[in-house]
Parts: sequence; structure tokens; C-alpha cells
Amino acid sequence: MVEWVEPCRQMLQRGDDLVLVTIASVQGSSPREPGAKMLVTNSETRQTIGGGNLEFQCTDIARKLLAQQDDNPMHKRFSLAAGLGQCCGGVVTVLFEKISADTRWLDALKTMLAQDESVMQVVALEAGSSLPRMLVSASQVFPPQLESKQPDLVARARERLASRAASSVEAILLAEEQNSQALLFDRIASNDIALILFGAGHVGRALVNLLAHISCRVTWVDTRDGQLPAQTASNIETVCSDVPEAIIAEAAPGSYFLVLTHDHRLDQQLAEQILKRNDFAWFGMIGSRSKRAKFEHRLSARGIPMVNLQKMVCPIGIDGIKSKQPSAIAVSVLAQIVQIHEQSGQSRLTEVNSAAVQTDVWPTSYKPDTGRTNE
Repeated sequence: MVEWVEPCRQMLQRGDDLVLVTIASVQGSSPREPGAKMLVTNSETRQTIGGGNLEFQCTDIARKLLAQQDDNPMHKRFSLAAGLGQCCGGVVTVLFEKISADTRWLDALKTMLAQDESVMQVVALEAGSSLPRMLVSASQVFPPQLESKQPDLVARARERLASRAASSVEAILLAEEQNSQALLFDRIASNDIALILFGAGHVGRALVNLLAHISCRVTWVDTRDGQLPAQTASNIETVCSDVPEAIIAEAAPGSYFLVLTHDHRLDQQLAEQILKRNDFAWFGMIGSRSKRAKFEHRLSARGIPMVNLQKMVCPIGIDGIKSKQPSAIAVSVLAQIVQIHEQSGQSRLTEVNSAAVQTDVWPTSYKPDTGRTNE
């Protein structure tokens, strides 16, 4: 959940006064999970903490804070049903922080996230605290002097990061007492889905339009000159390459791969390289059941074991959507990727003090030979 970082930097750099609103904890049902954030200025809001009356009231509180001289963070508890008339019925604690024009911490956060490091943000909740906002990753601390001045707190933050290492993205927001000082621990992770997408045809383009709006990092690859657009969303990197197999070799373990190219021979070459890795989170390929059967036969003959072949998802998309319109396929495939990712436990969001839940990457409902076809 890092979509707020760059907008926050931009708003501060243009001179806007800003309040960062964070869902700090949740009990019961709520419209958004812990870690969700909203940016509030006197004239606009960015991002969302769930809409409805909760967001309306929080926006009003944030704007009143902007009019005050007090820069101390504050937190407020909302009963969604009794206090706000929302049917969710849960209880939400929201943190309000007036953010100064100094963007160095945001620059540091952006750098850490670009290096694929999860970051624990530590914020002092007590008025008048001398502890500045702290960012702690496995290898870095900002401000750097706090590594020697606050070694116990840095170690505590790193313990929290390590305890959730099995899940690539979680919002962990825990207020606790540290030397009689209430602290908020806010885990901020880099984009939780790393997708390597091959093919810039109709389906590829339709899918990229959707991927621009979710928390992911996409490497979009095509072999044809001029096929990839000159401009894309900030989370989409375009690569024109006549050796796309090299992109597979360079991908990080746990990547998602999706093959949508115009050439079945290229599809097979890419599938072979992906399946040889066998360290991917998910691999899908556009096609029919007959295409899958032919590829299984050919790839098996080339030494790919059946246990690996069973991880190839073809046809792609969720059950129940049979339309072959590019936009419909794109919606279906994105739903499948998000579903797989959540069922894997990699993006599971936790409430205060709840344990992370891990499941197998492959959901029990997965059936590789369904009646779906994408061709």
C-alpha cells in the first residue's frame, strides 16, 4: 500500500498544507484495512479510507487541524454503527498527522521501497515527543543518526519486519508502550504484486489499463518495435526486447508471469523458461485447453516435469466469464491474479495483534482444465 507516497511528495512540493490520515486499527468490520491512508488539504483529498461518513468526518477533522497551530499527531476512535450510522458495525481508530513541507523522509521512504525493502514507520503518538518520524528497513534507518541513538527501538522495528517476512505485504499498526511513550508501528511495503507481462496486443493493453489502478509493479514486455506505448502509469515499466527470455532470468523469485503474445512459438519459449525457474508465485498463459495440451506434450518432451507443468494456468481468468472481448478477459485475469495473491497470504492484511494467515499458493478451487478458453 504505497500509492499515497508519490502524491504526498507532489502535494508538499507544491506548497500545500497537508494532513496524512491513517487507519491505525480495526475491530470488527470496516470499509478499509489498517494502513489505508488519505491525504487531505484545504481544497482536495487523495486516496481513500473507505468513503462514507467515516471519510467525511475524518476529512472535516483534518481540515480543522490544518487551521490550528498545533502540529502534534492525534488519534480518534470511531464506532461505525453507533457513532457514524454505518452498517459495517466495527470500531476504527484513525491517526491524523500534520505533515511539514520537509519531504526528506518521503524521499528516503521512496528510495527504500524502490530497493524492494519493506519499511517499518515508527511514529510517536504523545504530544511533545522528541522522537522524530523513524523509517526502519532491514539495512537502513532514517534519520540515520537514530540507529545509534535509538538502538533498542530500531531493533524492535526490525523484529516486527522479520516476524512478517513470510508475507510480502501487510499493514501492521500496533500502538504500544515503549519507555512510557505510545508508538505507532506502521509497516509499509513495496508494491505487493511484481508482474512480468509479455504481449502488448489488445488483451495486454486492456489489462495494463486496469493494472495502473492497483498496488503492483509491472514489467510490460514486447518484441515488436512501436507496439508499446510511449507513456504509461508510474507503476508500469515498458521493455522492447528481442530476447524476452532474459527478462525471465532477471525476475525476482515470487514474481507473477503472464504470457499474452501474438506468437505461439514465442509463447512456448517463454513458458519453458518460466517453468524451468519453478520459483514463481503464479504463471498464466492465454489460450485454450487444446493449446495447453499441446504445450504440455511439447514441454514434457523438453524435460519439464509434470509437477511444474501443473502450475501453468491456461486458459486464464476466473470461472463464469466466457466473453472473449479483450476488456472482459482483462477483468477476468486481473480478478484471478488478485484472488491468487490474497489466497497465497502474501497480501493478507491483519488487524491489531492478529496473526498472519498463510495458505498454499494454489487455491483448492484451482482447476487447470476448465472449459474456459481465451482463443
